[in-house]
Amino acid sequence: MIRKAELKDKKEITKLHYMAGSNLMEYFFACDDEKLYTILDLLYESTETIFSKEYFFLFEENDKVKGAISLYQGNLKKLLEKNIGKYGKEISRVAGFLRLLKMMLRSSLNKAIPNFYDDELYIQAISVFSEYRGQSIASKLLKHSFEYAKKLNIPKVALIVEIQNEHALNIYKKLGFKIVSTHKFKRKYKKYKLTGIHKMIAKVQLHLN
Repeated sequence: MIRKAELKDKKEITKLHYMAGSNLMEYFFACDDEKLYTILDLLYESTETIFSKEYFFLFEENDKVKGAISLYQGNLKKLLEKNIGKYGKEISRVAGFLRLLKMMLRSSLNKAIPNFYDDELYIQAISVFSEYRGQSIASKLLKHSFEYAKKLNIPKVALIVEIQNEHALNIYKKLGFKIVSTHKFKRKYKKYKLTGIHKMIAKVQLHLN
């Protein structure tokens, strides 16, 4: 069953969100330890940020959360990222002021991330716990994104995937996603295991009246 995420799902969603993009997450938050999980927990409880629970759907079976996907309209991405700044004091209390400054400096990498638009439903994150992989859960979550796009009358579903993530790339291609642009990062980011990303788009069959 796929359902909207709730506050009680915080622990599982935080882990899944981290798994979905650990390299980028560790870079932007300047940490890779329990402090990062605490920050993600905090932002999960927030409203109108890219990490907020309101944008998550999860796959649940036998009362166990097995995977999750985060979805919102593409033109909201920059605003939702900007809204993270509203929680600067809380993040500083968790990570420390120096790390907060480092996060602010590292946000410049966002300039290398492609833009998303109002005719695109953006997949912020998708992940499945390792013990449940091979059960087509990721495919079911991706298919849910198409149904959700239809509901919102949005003609495209869009996402980014790291260039080196061939496994995810193959899954997306099987479901109709095509690479529309490639964005390579500067060489200095390689030490953070960041080489670049593809933007991928799949078209949605909207019902015509």
